[in-house]
Amino acid sequence: MHTSLALLLELGVILVGLSVLGAAARRWSFSPIPLYLLAGLALGNGGIAPVAAAGDFVEIGASIGVVLLLLTLGQCSALGIMSHI
Repeated sequence: MHTSLALLLELGVILVGLSVLGAAARRWSFSPIPLYLLAGLALGNGGIAPVAAAGDFVEIGASIGVVLLLLTLGQCSALGIMSHI
């Protein structure tokens, strides 16, 4: 029970923090991606505040996110190539 509570608490803090970073980036009119990357460095292994309970969940979610990002980039570039034909 303690592990699941810690997992939910850490994930909640991560999501709130990323929302704040996204809102700050929107306010200053630039992409939130660099801020998300800095947050990942701060919260990852060897960072300022590593997330122990959510480590496995975040690692799997990051892998899925990278795959989805690459699929999206592939679709965008394929559409760009197809529009010039």
